[in-house]
Amino acid sequence: MLVAPTTHRAAFAKVEAAHTKYTAAVAQDDSAAHTAEKKHQLMEKAKKNSGAIAIGLGITALLVTVAGVVACKYKKTCCFKDSDQMEGGDRALYKQEFKKSHKKHAKESLVPAFDV
Repeated sequence: MLVAPTTHRAAFAKVEAAHTKYTAAVAQDDSAAHTAEKKHQLMEKAKKNSGAIAIGLGITALLVTVAGVVACKYKKTCCFKDSDQMEGGDRALYKQEFKKSHKKHAKESLVPAFDV
């Protein structure tokens, strides 16, 4: 059985195209399987390292809190305001009035109380 060279080439081209498609499909399956395997390994590592992640988040939260307190203290805001700013009055006058009232109460406590 003799086949013409042009017919033979056309048949061979079809076989080679099918083989190329098959090789590409196998390679794609292998790469997809490899990718799925890597994803699975990463998920397992993440499950094992969940404690480390929690510790890292806790330390980060602590650092942010300390930085906020330091910033408030540096800018003298929030609870770090000066007492003059918080009271809104003259501190010297407040001390003078406080001393006067303290002396008055101290003298009253020295006087004996007479109950009838």
